[in-house]
Amino acid sequence: MSLATPIPWNVVAEGYDSTTRHALAAFAQQALDWVDPAADARVLDVACGPGTLTVLAAARASRVLAVDFSEAMLTLCRRHTAGLDNVEVRQADGQALGIDAAFDVAFSMFGLIFFPDRAAGFRSLRAALVPGGVAAVSCWPPPSRSTAMLVAIAALGAAFPDAPEPEPPLSPLSSAAQLRLELEQAGFVDVEVREVITTVQPDIESFWRGIAEGYAPLAVARQTMPPEVWAAAEARGLAWLRANHNPSVPLSYVAHIGRGTRPA
Repeated sequence: MSLATPIPWNVVAEGYDSTTRHALAAFAQQALDWVDPAADARVLDVACGPGTLTVLAAARASRVLAVDFSEAMLTLCRRHTAGLDNVEVRQADGQALGIDAAFDVAFSMFGLIFFPDRAAGFRSLRAALVPGGVAAVSCWPPPSRSTAMLVAIAALGAAFPDAPEPEPPLSPLSSAAQLRLELEQAGFVDVEVREVITTVQPDIESFWRGIAEGYAPLAVARQTMPPEVWAAAEARGLAWLRANHNPSVPLSYVAHIGRGTRPA
């Protein structure tokens, strides 16, 4: 299942919003704190999803433009930003934004990394910034770095024991060195990359719901899965979690955030 098209994101949008968005909000907050936009800053949020970073940015900047290619995600972003008169939500291709020197700060949190042409995405992000403007982009290192991902992969394997080994949710951009390189190749300067870690401690049922409702490839697969097949798989996944995961033990997510400046 390719995550480079709107289809899986349209399918998973509601479940992602109710589960995954909460886990990723901590990364959005850390990116915002690091870049620290001024009160009069104009902020661009590329691949905004349901508005995880958009809402946080709107509380500290003068204007936020949120763009995504998924209409379902944009519907949720509009819902979360309703009443915020400094937010605009727009459908757009992040590889070809067509924006020139209009923003002081730009973000793409776990979105640009899936673009079919990442180089175009990085260049488009840079072009949208004023000279001296700052961009921040996040990516996932290999799942083995995140205990939450390891547990989720194991639970999926137990839920579907006859299926091929579940594909790890590996980002096409999965190392700090590669993130730094691609920012620099796009023309950013003063590039820095930080490793950031957040922890979660959900109960068993909530953790499974995050897998079942927030993981795009599974959301798409469920569309053609007979109800009885899904019910049996869910029972196996929950049983594995109850037998193998202690919910009192926190789980970690590890990510990289890269920051770069458009030359003055």
